[in-house]
Amino acid sequence: MMLKGYAGVIHPMLGPQLWPRSGLNPIEPPEETNMPGRPKKKRRRDADEPPPANTTKTRRYGQVHKCGNCGVAGHIARKCPTTVTQVTVQPKKRGRPPSINPTEETKKRKERLRKQRPRENTAGGMADANI
Repeated sequence: MMLKGYAGVIHPMLGPQLWPRSGLNPIEPPEETNMPGRPKKKRRRDADEPPPANTTKTRRYGQVHKCGNCGVAGHIARKCPTTVTQVTVQPKKRGRPPSINPTEETKKRKERLRKQRPRENTAGGMADANI
């Protein structure tokens, strides 16, 4: 089947003047349509194209970046090979303190709150409050 498919020869034509005429309208290119979205304000320039003469902004290409940690050119502080050891700060515990195995800090806080509470059911205090 493959040999039968490739057995016929297609001869090339020398140009569109030899194409057969069909009598129908010729094929035209599609109409231009506006794409959705806001159109760009300016065209994008290539990286090596110089900016216009009246601009005040400077481009960053060609600049050498220096590391903030060691001051060596060629890398930035985030990827510095000689990282400065930073003191790790323990995050403050959040939420309700545990009721089982309370820490010393929790014990001190509870004692402080117990001393600040008003005394309950004292004879003189309750009688004066009801008057």
